[in-house]
Amino acid sequence: ELRSDGRREYLTGDIMDLVYYNQTSPAWSALPYGTDDIGRYGCGPTAMAMVVSSMTERIIEPPEMASWAAQTHPWAKESGSYLSIVNDAAQAHGLTAYSIVDHTPDAVFSVLSGGDLVVALMGPGHFTRSGHFIVIHGLTLTGNLLVADPNSTERSLMEWDPQLILDELSKSRHNGAPLWGISAANYD
Repeated sequence: ELRSDGRREYLTGDIMDLVYYNQTSPAWSALPYGTDDIGRYGCGPTAMAMVVSSMTERIIEPPEMASWAAQTHPWAKESGSYLSIVNDAAQAHGLTAYSIVDHTPDAVFSVLSGGDLVVALMGPGHFTRSGHFIVIHGLTLTGNLLVADPNSTERSLMEWDPQLILDELSKSRHNGAPLWGISAANYD
């Protein structure tokens, strides 16, 4: 469910309450992401703002993450974000991103059961017509996944069949895509 403490919204779930941001929020949808805007192109910084705000002591909102991304080059003009945004944003905020190479429900369950979050780059299907970042933040008792979709509160409140999510992953295999685990542990 989506709950609010008056300052921000949270998606409740299995691992942790996830700070939820929607890129189309009137508070920032028209704000810049490079020369683009967050509402149309900001799923990457919005997803990573959710991850950082949920896994660290720092609350970072989409405009701040978008500004950081535009300055450090994960922003891709009129295309959203380069895939490096996941690794770069995690590292810049004291988190560790790692590629999940086994694209099976068991691999995703294992990452979530270990207390990590999952960032997924989705291809055409239920979430996008081209490419879109989402955060997988929980597992239900019935084996479905809980996601935070930066572009849809409605989809964020649904349970998702793990195989459907895996079947709709992007075909990209660069910079750890299409599936990253995000850990608060530092493996260096």
